[in-house]
Parts: sequence; structure tokens; C-alpha cells
Amino acid sequence: MNVQGHGYTDRVPEIADLDSWLDLVRALLAVDAQLDAALRRRNDLCVTWFEVLAELVSTDHPLRVTTLATRVTISQPRVSRVLAAMEARGLLDRCSAEGDARGTEVELTAQGRKEFAAAALTYQEILVGSLLGSLTDAEVRTLRTIGQKLGRDAGAQPGAVAARRRTSATADRCAPGC
Repeated sequence: MNVQGHGYTDRVPEIADLDSWLDLVRALLAVDAQLDAALRRRNDLCVTWFEVLAELVSTDHPLRVTTLATRVTISQPRVSRVLAAMEARGLLDRCSAEGDARGTEVELTAQGRKEFAAAALTYQEILVGSLLGSLTDAEVRTLRTIGQKLGRDAGAQPGAVAARRRTSATADRCAPGC
């Protein structure tokens, strides 16, 4: 393995490295499942919808659907179905992109902001209780730094891994479009 300039060069990963990676994957999948279950039970939202709401609440202007698709962990083909279902529920509005009739933009409605605020409390409670609460402040800062670095190094294309993360079992539990 040759990953020049990244501190992990010219050596094959050891079994302990692979075990650590698998432990991390298992922990993240378990937390994701807990988040999804709690959001459904308490807020009638799935984790996918929460991620879309979180991206939209973080901007003060409409987002192009293509931009949103690169930022959330759902595949490009599912984005339209998810957005249509969320629009039908009154969480967001879709419109033609200004200056480009072929493009579509989305933005939160007042109802979407209200539901996001309530769901964010659930999300925070589960995240702290299931993952962050067992870490020290220093470990949380390290985790944040590592997550940001890995996201940048991976090209920040979470939609590309969506199909692997959202398994068919998860999809079967999802509400229409979720």
C-alpha cells in the first residue's frame, strides 16, 4: 500500500489496523440504526430525511438538488423520490433554479425548520448516549478532527457510499421515499 504524504506509507495494514477499522464501522452502523429508530419513533422521520433537513437548515439560500445529492448519504437516483415525499409532507419546497430552467433547487419550509429543531434534540440525545457520552472531551475533539480529515481526503462524496450504508433491510423499514 502506497499512500504518499499521509503518514501511512509503504506498509501493509496489520490485522490490528483492520480490526480497528471494523470496530469503527460496526459502531457507526449501530449508532445509525439507533438514530433511525429513535427519529422514527419520536419524530416520524428517518435518518435520511434528517440528513436532508440538516443540510438545508445549514444554508440561508436554496440548494441545487445536485449539490444536495453530493452532501447526503443517499444515492443520486433516490434523491428525487426522497425530496418529493418530503415536499408532500410540507418540509421543503422545490422550484426551478434561477437562471437555469433545467436545474431544481430546494429549501426548507417553516414546517421543515420546526420538525428539524425537534428531531435535532432526539439526534443529539441518541448520539451522546450511544457514542459521544463514552468519550472524553479530548477524544471527541480527536474524533471530529479525524472525521473532517477523512471526509476531505475521501473527496467528500458521501452519496457515493450511500448504497452500501443504507442496506435493503433499512430501506424496507423506511417510509415511502425515505
